[in-house]
Amino acid sequence: MGMVAISVPSFAQDHKHVDYTISAFDGYNQLGIANKKAVTASQRSVQAAFPGFYAATDKLTGQVRDIYGKAMVVPGMSIADKMAYLMDNNLKQLGISKSESRLQKITDAPHASFAYYEQYINGHKVVFSQLMARFTKDGRLQRISLKSYGRPEGITGTSPAVTRQATLDGTALTADMYAIMNVQSKNVDTEWEWFPVPGNYGYTLQPAWHYTVSGLSKHDEYMPVTLTGYVNAMTGEVLYRINEVKEEVDLVVKGNVYKDNMVDPPSDQPRANLAIVLGG
Repeated sequence: MGMVAISVPSFAQDHKHVDYTISAFDGYNQLGIANKKAVTASQRSVQAAFPGFYAATDKLTGQVRDIYGKAMVVPGMSIADKMAYLMDNNLKQLGISKSESRLQKITDAPHASFAYYEQYINGHKVVFSQLMARFTKDGRLQRISLKSYGRPEGITGTSPAVTRQATLDGTALTADMYAIMNVQSKNVDTEWEWFPVPGNYGYTLQPAWHYTVSGLSKHDEYMPVTLTGYVNAMTGEVLYRINEVKEEVDLVVKGNVYKDNMVDPPSDQPRANLAIVLGG
């Protein structure tokens, strides 16, 4: 029997997509408007603080989520100066605390400038919180977007019932993971954060630990998995989890593929499930 030298072929194969997502926000879209009185009050507050502007509100709390209108002049030489003025005046009227708002960055784009803030309560970040202000290139305010979830009630000075080490050593992080992935490492941040747990009438801020679990998928041995999320630091319950490794990319790469067997000639086909090496 003669020996034939061949190159290693690529065979078409099925790839099973695994959804690793867990979210306390599941079902949020089905919730109705819970506080119509607060919506009316928020609209009035925006008209008083930003005359002529319009407002969109959160359907659970009725608090302001988006403020927009004809660009208005704000005192100040720089974007930072203008934001300081808004914090001390207009935004203060809407209940935005300057001391709890931390500047993350100010960016300049060809069409506008933006300022981004996150909320911190008692030194701890509020997950998903953000205040974004958009200015025209000549420094006039166009829009303010808010993601605010209120304040914690009764537990502001309370230490987490579940410690960081207990979270790291416990089973909550990997309760359902060993069936879907080979866990290689896990980590829990040293500082806890406030996580907004949605309910029928608003949000409850709960202390939560941010964690990361990394490994390889059991459905595809070449597919890395990096799960990040939050565990309730009072109950140990997983509140949120996503896979930071994205499996869907809007890109088509073609190459010679033996679709059925190596007897028939290969054909130029889109290549699925590629493992790409970057920089070694």
